[in-house]
Amino acid sequence: EDDDNDDEGTKNQSLEQTQSSLAASIQNQHTISGHVDHNSIELNINDDDREEMNLVTVAHQQNPTYAQNHSTDSDESKNNHYGDADNGDNDDDHDDVVQWNRGGDQPSIPIEVVDVAHVSVVGRQGFGNFINGVYEQQVGYIHDGQPVFKRTYTTGMGFQKPITREIFMFYQADNSAWVVAHFVGSESIIAYVPSPPQRPESTYTNTWEVSNHSGSFQQDPSVRVVLCDVKLSPFRRSLQSGREINFFQYRLSESEMEDICAELRSRDCRIERLKLFRNDLSSSNIRFLANALRQNSSVTHLQIRDNGVSDEVIDPLKQMLISNATLRMFSLRNNAISNDGAKWLAEAIRQNKTLVGLSLRNNRIGNQGIEFFGDALKINTSLRGLALYDNEYNVKSAKKLLRQTAKYSGCQIELQPPTL
Repeated sequence: EDDDNDDEGTKNQSLEQTQSSLAASIQNQHTISGHVDHNSIELNINDDDREEMNLVTVAHQQNPTYAQNHSTDSDESKNNHYGDADNGDNDDDHDDVVQWNRGGDQPSIPIEVVDVAHVSVVGRQGFGNFINGVYEQQVGYIHDGQPVFKRTYTTGMGFQKPITREIFMFYQADNSAWVVAHFVGSESIIAYVPSPPQRPESTYTNTWEVSNHSGSFQQDPSVRVVLCDVKLSPFRRSLQSGREINFFQYRLSESEMEDICAELRSRDCRIERLKLFRNDLSSSNIRFLANALRQNSSVTHLQIRDNGVSDEVIDPLKQMLISNATLRMFSLRNNAISNDGAKWLAEAIRQNKTLVGLSLRNNRIGNQGIEFFGDALKINTSLRGLALYDNEYNVKSAKKLLRQTAKYSGCQIELQPPTL
């Protein structure tokens, strides 16, 4: 390692020493069989739908407490804080031990019988994302007192011949870490996380280190291990892959929307930013989504842009905004909301105490519609940014709204060009 990578070099050297000793002890271990995991899929996460309105800057300037309490660790997430911003028996008598013999003169090795509980690695983006997926617990196989898990996947694109590969997750007692590697005890470690001797899904609060292009390890706080429910669909499991889920022109099917809503209702939901840009969502899908979000406690940024949302489905969205206490930024940009829809949304704003930014630009809201929001802001004290430009009101009504709200509200209202 270079001089400026002494810390990484020390960490790698420690791992290599442990790996070498473990490799010598497992030279004669049997090969673990398994099947190809056809259920692992990846999402194409892109972030190209940036909103011109700087709601988050306004929120941070006017409400420093919000900036302190809701900032995240990564630079990427700091650019995505606004509505349109674009993972039984404990005795030692061995009653539950069977003998496994490798044949020949090899001695028998006691293997503890364990209950099967597969796990999934989720959250890795970019280089090394092949560690994401389902790891099947290998029945009766223990390493350093903990179960061994295996993931089988295929590589190869286009005209290349697909290649089946295997990676393993196992515990290294000497390093007190769960490790992902190409072989159990091998030197080809791909990722690891410090942990006491407990199951891998118990490492949720610890930070994984993943090998980069140069072979050194870097922290990735998005990676985690979760229990895998094999009864869930592949799409549903993919929703657990990261904090941001971005379906850009994905044309979600009815079954996929059902999975999204089921995940949002789950107590274990970890989705923080949900972007559903241009998916032609039906009215029933919008209703299901709004109902699922009423009690959700993880999503802070929601984007339902370019989906033809009309006044017909505003009432469930209103009820969601009244009930939900987690959502901070909400974008309904480029839809078909008119004065009637604006009235119901304004009523929700009167009762909501946590929303910070709302974008309704490029809808069909007229003079009466923007007045509803002016009245709502006499009561609401949390909203810091409201985008209403590119709607159907006139300049006179816009100027009137700005003069009135300046007297009693700290919310910055964006109404067409700054020259107003």
